[in-house]
Amino acid sequence: MHRLRYHITTQAPVIISAVSGDRNMVRTEQHIPGTAVLGLLAKQIIKEKALGKEAHQDDDFYAWFLRGKLQMGNAYILSRDEYGEHRHFPTPFSIEREKHGTAVYDSLLSETDETKYIGDYCQLDADSLQIQPVETRIEFHHQRKRETGVSEEGLIFNYESLTPEQIFEGEIRGLKSDLELLIKYTGNQWTAFLGRSRNAQYGTVEFRFLNNKPEEIPAPEINNAQQISMTLLSDLILYNEFGFPTVDVDDLEQELQKLLGKVQIEKAFVKKNEVENFIGVWRLKKPSESCFKAGSAFLLKLDSINTDKLKALQKNGLGERRHEGFGRVVFGWQNHPDLSLMEEAKPPITKPDFSPPQTIQDVVKSIIQNLLIERIKLQAANKQTEFVRLPSNSLIARLYSLADKCEGNQDSLCAEIKEFRKIAADQMRHCLSRDHNLMEFLEKENPVEEFLRQPREKNIKLLCQEINYAPESDVILKHKLINAYYTTFFSMMRKRKITEEKQNVRK
Repeated sequence: MHRLRYHITTQAPVIISAVSGDRNMVRTEQHIPGTAVLGLLAKQIIKEKALGKEAHQDDDFYAWFLRGKLQMGNAYILSRDEYGEHRHFPTPFSIEREKHGTAVYDSLLSETDETKYIGDYCQLDADSLQIQPVETRIEFHHQRKRETGVSEEGLIFNYESLTPEQIFEGEIRGLKSDLELLIKYTGNQWTAFLGRSRNAQYGTVEFRFLNNKPEEIPAPEINNAQQISMTLLSDLILYNEFGFPTVDVDDLEQELQKLLGKVQIEKAFVKKNEVENFIGVWRLKKPSESCFKAGSAFLLKLDSINTDKLKALQKNGLGERRHEGFGRVVFGWQNHPDLSLMEEAKPPITKPDFSPPQTIQDVVKSIIQNLLIERIKLQAANKQTEFVRLPSNSLIARLYSLADKCEGNQDSLCAEIKEFRKIAADQMRHCLSRDHNLMEFLEKENPVEEFLRQPREKNIKLLCQEINYAPESDVILKHKLINAYYTTFFSMMRKRKITEEKQNVRK
């Protein structure tokens, strides 16, 4: 088996969609998956051979991209220094740093306490570890109406993307004859498009093969040791005996026993991932599958050592969809319990000597207001706990409705309360805190003015300084804060009233 090594250089921001828990945030993977490389090369072959919609009928195309005769490897971040170029792989989950120190340990090979995962991507060379972060940035976008293309006011979503001018390296494995034919059709270098929103300002990359002809895959060096580490360099999709995806370590152990003979997994540091990708021809997503996440690490105990089998498994991969970049493993990569961390010197961040653009100022102002609203809601929730002898549920619900209706105008709220009949007013006077009753609190207190006079958190204060924003002078903000305070106050009070009544019934 031979290989072709390649570089993908981001010329514009690139979004390789990843699973995100925030519906207003599109997150990106921090590597280029083999599935994306497969699509990129398939598109180039269709273009160069003029295959059109009948590409699947071409023998080469069918063998390389549909049957899986070529194995597309993931592309990971590349760094450069005076010693050359260094490809970085997902850091094993067992490699951790002291929580309150700088020492780095590999928990796969030693017992450690009070440590945390070091993260990112790394180059691991014997007992030396170098961490390489991937640079990303976040862009703000207005949602647009499909019919008119006009931005919808107030509806904002965010794109996280890989920043331009980063290089990712990977390799394609296959027979020498197939790889020679592939490079003959595609050429050595071309501009391509990857990921999401390729019709906008995203996705432009340069694809380049590092040499003109395939090279043999170097034979891995694997020691004859009964204990050896196995590290996943890419996600591993494994099916159990019933044909379903599994992330059970016992199922993985059974699979290894089929391939290597008697083997036992003594330690495992595992994380689960969900993989799905978009198939352009189908215009649909491929069904999601659970898998072992890249960086998962295992300590194996072998009864009989067969280095040839280990080398074959490292060369060919493990599990399903290997031609898409899944199932890459390495043996013996982790072999030192104590590691020396070589941290990259990061250039200092310099602040521009001009004011932020108006769009940025508007976004920062919105962030400040949302933070202040959340803080005053918390104060309101705490404040209502000071009152005892709560009014009836119907009266609290009426107060909530008035507070919401008045839209932050406290004078209007007080005027409405003064019109209450004696029965309702008496209930409010009967509801007491240490300093006053509920009627006095609503008529005399101004929680917002007091809130805005309080010292602000450091991060909010710095944001205000950056855009010269004074929340205490913003009348619209004050109305929003009053509305948030009283609606939260009465909403939480009613929930507490209901809870107390249920507890009394049980007694």
